[in-house]
Amino acid sequence: MRPLLIAAAVLALPTALQAAPRSEAPISNSLPSPQTIDRTGAALDRAIDGLLEIDVAPLTNALRPDRPYARGRQTIGDLARRDDPYFDEKMHRSVGAMADTMIAMTDRMRRLEPVLRDSLRDVVRNVEDAMRDVPYDRYDRDFYDRDDRDEYDRGY
Repeated sequence: MRPLLIAAAVLALPTALQAAPRSEAPISNSLPSPQTIDRTGAALDRAIDGLLEIDVAPLTNALRPDRPYARGRQTIGDLARRDDPYFDEKMHRSVGAMADTMIAMTDRMRRLEPVLRDSLRDVVRNVEDAMRDVPYDRYDRDFYDRDDRDEYDRGY
């Protein structure tokens, strides 16, 4: 069941990636709207229903023609429901929960992004302030290589 959900989520990924953010544009501008996420969740639900109706009996008959129940129609959904009578309900509930989680995550990202941008600006400013009075030659590569070369030349 998990691979089926992953495959269905991959099918829905292009919708989420439609808007590529510019470097200065807020990332939250590229996030899908709650309505888009709901529509994608509904489409994913329908896609899963379609996948569950794929008849795999010819494939299983070709692999194991001697099995006792080799004739007839057998779908992926039939195989999933064989061990779990509540499979359909759980599947649809998990797709809905995934959509709700994505909506909550995008909402959090929209609120968090301005704070993160301000924090990163503060970090950059603090590093620039700290580096302002440090002599440039202190960070010259040769400054540190000289000691290493001296030890190498002396045979250490």
